[in-house]
Amino acid sequence: KKAENTDLSFFTSPLNDDEWNATIIMINPSDALEELYLEQLEKTVRAGYRRRFTWLSKKDLTDLVIEATGKKGASSPKKPSSVQAPLPPALISALEQAKASIDNKEELSESLLCQILKGKLIHIKTIEKEKEVMRLGTQPSKTGTKTAQTAKKDKSPGRKSPSKAKKGNAGPLPEIDKQSQLKKKEEIEEEEKYVDDEPKDGPNHYIILSGFYSPNFFNQLDDFMIPIDCLIKFKAANKNLIENFMLEIEERERLETNLKANLKLSESDNSDRVNVEQLSEERRNYLKKVKLELEKFWSESAKLFDKPQDKLIQHVARLKISLKQDPQLKSWFDLESRVSQSF
Repeated sequence: KKAENTDLSFFTSPLNDDEWNATIIMINPSDALEELYLEQLEKTVRAGYRRRFTWLSKKDLTDLVIEATGKKGASSPKKPSSVQAPLPPALISALEQAKASIDNKEELSESLLCQILKGKLIHIKTIEKEKEVMRLGTQPSKTGTKTAQTAKKDKSPGRKSPSKAKKGNAGPLPEIDKQSQLKKKEEIEEEEKYVDDEPKDGPNHYIILSGFYSPNFFNQLDDFMIPIDCLIKFKAANKNLIENFMLEIEERERLETNLKANLKLSESDNSDRVNVEQLSEERRNYLKKVKLELEKFWSESAKLFDKPQDKLIQHVARLKISLKQDPQLKSWFDLESRVSQSF
């Protein structure tokens, strides 16, 4: 059921056009435990070293529902950036309906979730287009080329060259200030900060979706014109190693809790202390839930892809990625080895 009182024409408008297009990739693990590795990939993308990449999870959308409602016209609250753009009114309307469902402890419908996703994709497009304009506007012009303002002045009627001015002895002509090919220090630092090795003739932006485990999601692609280009099934070659990492994380939490107890925290602080056993139980229940969701997702989605139909789903490429763990990574808390070998 589509959300009521919402401008659906906004959500059914094409995302890509002649001036801007994005490649949208959905990546889901084959098993719940493998979310641990995807979290590392997510942190790498969110670090922002690749300016043309955005990670967008289902949790981002639910967080947006909670944070953006009541802030009409506000910029996306998740992550501040140099470019701010107000959330579209149609998206705010959908967020308010989603907030009402959450307050009533109801699950968000696939239709409403896809509306929020499409609205957020359009919002990302707006921000990225403005960022691109700013980057191009601040780049120094090359030698021999004219900036837009200079070209406009040159074409203005009645403008005369300084050499033709009606003066008796104007003196020597001023020296022409040639554009230097040398880069300033701040320009070099700006370039070294980012990894911009994407193909120049490729898409303007890359968006990675994660956490969408409902197979019904694909049934909404046509309704809301969400152009998913690729679905990646992520799999870890060594699941036993992931289980060891999970045990290591629980043990670290247990040690931290005991340390706080040994520091003799005040009675008022005891209420904030982490209950490790409860946390471990919640994690196990979550993993069981996600395991069932993923099994259903991959089973049902395979049936959808195999069914001949003239829909957007038929244009989604499917890939499988298997991660072979580096044997040098013995501990999940070895951050340097984890980042260097994984992604």
